[in-house]
Amino acid sequence: MRIIMTKADVQELREANIIHPTYMSYLEEEWRSLYDAFSNGKLDEKFSLREHGYMVCIEPGDNNFIPMGLQHSIIESTPEYVDLIELDDLVIYRIGFLYDNDRMMLFYSIAGSLNEEIEDWLSEQAMNS
Repeated sequence: MRIIMTKADVQELREANIIHPTYMSYLEEEWRSLYDAFSNGKLDEKFSLREHGYMVCIEPGDNNFIPMGLQHSIIESTPEYVDLIELDDLVIYRIGFLYDNDRMMLFYSIAGSLNEEIEDWLSEQAMNS
């Protein structure tokens, strides 16, 4: 599980070169969009998504989401939405969980990278969103 809250988190993830390049570009764009929405137009290197809800990249084998604020497993939780995002050479899921009126946690996963039960759940949720 990779957590993205700050610009430094994005840069460290990019430099680690452990995420598919297309996925990484998408995550950078997502972070920039959230920064633009919540920074009030100010340039702030210390800006963090912590109070607004941050970005979580789910990886194969991840199953404990309690530290991310979910009380149950991801498939026992109720997301606000699950989007299927088709990129040039990759498909990802974008899952939004609204924790309160001010905090939306965003989870991301490469389609096909998790166990069959979670993949089936994500596919069903995406079709119903």
